[in-house]
Amino acid sequence: HGSALNDEILELKIQVLKALAKIGDAGVVSVLEGLINSGNLFHPIYFRRLKLEVIKSLGQYPTKAVSPLLEKLAKTASSEIASIATEQLRLLRRSANDTAP
Repeated sequence: HGSALNDEILELKIQVLKALAKIGDAGVVSVLEGLINSGNLFHPIYFRRLKLEVIKSLGQYPTKAVSPLLEKLAKTASSEIASIATEQLRLLRRSANDTAP
């Protein structure tokens, strides 16, 4: 089960994800995709939460860089992952429509 140290490490990783998302560098997307597709690097509960946070953060990256990944995730067997990916796609498309001339 979780320990205080594991909780702190997870929270730190989530904060790093959020900071990277604010920067929005498309070059990071392939690294994030690798993380999503990797096996459990640590306790499954922590890994799942981190994976969900990664997917949530994708909506802050350039649409062109993340759309293929989000579309793939939206078709996944996990309803939670598919739901989050679909929501991020919707937000990206709405944002793109808001900024279109």
